Amino acid sequence: LAKVSEDVRVEQQPLHRISAGNVRFTSCLAGPAGRIFLGGADGLVYELVYDATDSSRPEVLSPLGRSIWGFLPSMFGTWGSAAITQLVVDKERHTLYSLNAASGIKVFDLGSSGEVQARLVAEVSDVYTAAANTKGGKELFSGTAADRKNASIKYIAPISVAESTRVHLMAVTADGRRIYFSTYGLTKEGSYIPPGVARGRSSFAKAMLATKVNSTLIPTCNDATGTDAPFLQRPYKLEAKAVRMAMPHSRRIR
Repeated sequence: LAKVSEDVRVEQQPLHRISAGNVRFTSCLAGPAGRIFLGGADGLVYELVYDATDSSRPEVLSPLGRSIWGFLPSMFGTWGSAAITQLVVDKERHTLYSLNAASGIKVFDLGSSGEVQARLVAEVSDVYTAAANTKGGKELFSGTAADRKNASIKYIAPISVAESTRVHLMAVTADGRRIYFSTYGLTKEGSYIPPGVARGRSSFAKAMLATKVNSTLIPTCNDATGTDAPFLQRPYKLEAKAVRMAMPHSRRIR
C-alpha cells in the first residue's frame, strides 16, 4: 500500500450551489424570516430564493427593482450603475434600504408581515439636492463641488419607532452631516393616509385598528395573511425631512 502523505486533507463540499450570473457581490444582509439579500457591483439588490418544495435548498438569485442596465448582457460590464455598498433593514416597519457607491438610496417594501416579495417603491439618486431642499438645508449644503464630495453618503441606518414616527431613515455623510428621511406621509392629526385614498370614512379607514407597540398607539389593519399586522403604513416615497450639522467629535468617514 502506498504511504499516505501527511499533507492530504479532506475538505467538506458545500451542500448547495447556485449560479451568480457573473455578478460580483459587494454586500450581504440577513433579513426578517431568514431572508437573505445581496448587493451587487452591478447596482442591483438580489434575494436568495429557496426551492418551493425544500425550504433549505436555495434555488435562484432574484434581482429586485431591476433597471434597464440589468437587462444588458454581462459583456457591457456595470456601465451606468454603481455598486451597492450597504444594505439595511428596518425590522419594525419591514422596509429594506440599499445604498450605492454614488450615494443613491433605494427603498423596498417587504410587506406588513415582512415575508412578501420585496418591491421597489422609491429611490433618490441625488441625495445632496434632496437635503439642500429641506428647511435650512441650503445653509448646510452650499452646492460647491468640494462640498458635494464631502457630502457623499457613507452610512445609512433605520430609525426606531421609539425614537420617531415621522422620520424613518438616517443617512450620514463623509464629514458627519446627517440627513433624515420619511418613507410615508402623516396628516396633521398624525394618522396615515396612503396615496390614492381619500380622507373620510373609506373602507380603508374602517379596517384600521389600534395596536400598542412600545407603549405607543399606532394604526394597524389586517394584512394579506389575515392577521393583525402592525404598521399599516407602507413606504411609498423617500423624502428628506431634516438635516443636522456634523457632531463636534465627528471624523471624516472614508
